[in-house]
Amino acid sequence: MLSKIGSNSEKMRGNMDDVRIADLDNGKVALFAPFNDELPSEARAIGGKPARKDGKFKYWVFDARDKERVKELALRFYGTTGSLEESADRVTVRVHLRPFERHQTPSAMFAGRKIAWRPARDADVRLADGVVLVEGELGGSGGSMRFPQIDADDDVIVEIRDLPRGALGVENPEHFTIVDQQVDIPTLRDRRESLLAELKEIDAALASAGKEIP
Repeated sequence: MLSKIGSNSEKMRGNMDDVRIADLDNGKVALFAPFNDELPSEARAIGGKPARKDGKFKYWVFDARDKERVKELALRFYGTTGSLEESADRVTVRVHLRPFERHQTPSAMFAGRKIAWRPARDADVRLADGVVLVEGELGGSGGSMRFPQIDADDDVIVEIRDLPRGALGVENPEHFTIVDQQVDIPTLRDRRESLLAELKEIDAALASAGKEIP
């Protein structure tokens, strides 16, 4: 069972702000993250197991003692651990879609996240939540029956909104342009107040235990 997740955490999350690490009540920790076909082997290497509901994958479960390794895994694949501080600093970027298409797959990936895909050769391209087409046109067909592809022209540009700034760290800065950025000041202030309150509790506990606070 998941521990309680603060309302502020849910309030400020954007469309592409989809990575989160949460403590569980059974000495475990969960990693919520977008599907990435290179992640499973790395997750299993540190003891990760997929949690499913009604046969569908929901999140990865790890021993809580490996939480730092889980954070490192999230940073390596997605550029963020989903912390409040990271999620409060969001950007909107524009990219040429074609360079991010994956060979012989129907999808395009950016910062570890699927941003577009073609379900079948003659199906329209679908864009992820928070992704919009701003220049060019996407054809109604691409690839083959066996290997559908987006097959975007070189002039196709998409805008990816509300991406944690840290996610850009896994991409080449020459391949994207930041067109908007926003720091969620209220969330950071709430986090600061929460940390100060936690510090007071720790100081009180140390004082009652007779330990001197430096």
